[in-house]
Amino acid sequence: MGSSTLEDISSADSLNLLDPFSGTPQQSVVYGTTKTVTLASAPSSLQAFNFYQFVNGYYVYTYQFTLNPSSGAANYYTFGSAPHPPYYYFARYPLSIYLKSSAGTVFSATDSINITSTTGAYQEFPQITTYKDPAFTQPTTSFRSTSTMYVKVQMLSANQLPQSVNMGTVMIVDYSGDTQLWRAPINGYQSNMPICPVSGSCSSGTSAITPNVAGAYYTFAVNLSRVNQNPWIPGTQYYSFGLTSIQDTDENYGSVNVQIQVTAPLYKMDVVVGNPGSSSNAWGTSRHTVSRPLRFVATRPAARSRPMCHDTSGWDRPTWATSSPTPSPSRSAVRGPKPAGICGSCAGWPKLSGSYPAVLGSTPKRRHTRRPRSRLRTSDSPPTRISSGRTYQGPASSRPAASTKSAARRVGPLIGCSTG
Repeated sequence: MGSSTLEDISSADSLNLLDPFSGTPQQSVVYGTTKTVTLASAPSSLQAFNFYQFVNGYYVYTYQFTLNPSSGAANYYTFGSAPHPPYYYFARYPLSIYLKSSAGTVFSATDSINITSTTGAYQEFPQITTYKDPAFTQPTTSFRSTSTMYVKVQMLSANQLPQSVNMGTVMIVDYSGDTQLWRAPINGYQSNMPICPVSGSCSSGTSAITPNVAGAYYTFAVNLSRVNQNPWIPGTQYYSFGLTSIQDTDENYGSVNVQIQVTAPLYKMDVVVGNPGSSSNAWGTSRHTVSRPLRFVATRPAARSRPMCHDTSGWDRPTWATSSPTPSPSRSAVRGPKPAGICGSCAGWPKLSGSYPAVLGSTPKRRHTRRPRSRLRTSDSPPTRISSGRTYQGPASSRPAASTKSAARRVGPLIGCSTG
């Protein structure tokens, strides 16, 4: 046995070889008349393995035991040729291994070995064979976690009626000791998901076991997608699959095991979908995030009662991007009559030199205000629509002529105004 994490086996070191012909409960294989498993017993022992070597990052442990000694009484005989017990037959024997290091790392496995005569003969029952098709023509030990595994249990003979069969717990166990499946058929032969018949419904009350008298075997299926105890290990992993016992009218066997390989997905995701349009919560709160595309809409607000600069004829000319360090004057600083031929000067704006026009009579007091937050757009306004992002967007139809009285009361920056 090799492991990359089992640095020692000081906490537990046991191997248990089970006698399939001992019935239920199953007994351990121990040479001699006393069948108790001890530190010195063989082949089942509480101190079996020895450290062999460390190679390529793995700690390797070995265990050896004698089958039939070269001299003295034999331990294994051909079926029916010696009393059982205390002797054993050449057959397939299930075994279990349990190792534990001082750091708490555990290695647990169940499997089967064939103990044969010098000619290779042995009892081929009880024996489990797994298939990937319900016709039992394609034997395999590799499955996906969403597949259905078809199982054949070979016996010395088979009964005609399934209710005369009593099958024990069906188990799937990984090497870390977790149990993916540990479930028995109802009443020993009826369906109990994921233990199902080879064909037909897997409903309660139906027989999961199908006898084959001519072939001397029983069949059933295991739906691996419905195995819901410990989760599958992500990726490809070996598991121990078997029965704790199986019994009919003339045979009674204990544990029967075989190795299988199951490939599970590396990632799993639970998806919950709700439709708020067709249902409502009776209680609680919920949060919904709606993503909408950006939309650009041209708007035209209602006309103001006070005519502004764009309402005059000076607004007919294109608007250009301008900026000025001069702060906007206050309302109280702009007063006075409007001279003929002047629009921008009448509003109280200074000349380029910084001086105010003489027509105002005196230089108005400047009140420092906050600098405008952003500049006007640089694109020209269409002739029929105002689309500036920061200026007033008035109607583009009729523009009333500005009177001298209303122009003298205009407030705010007048951009692009001229006589015309």
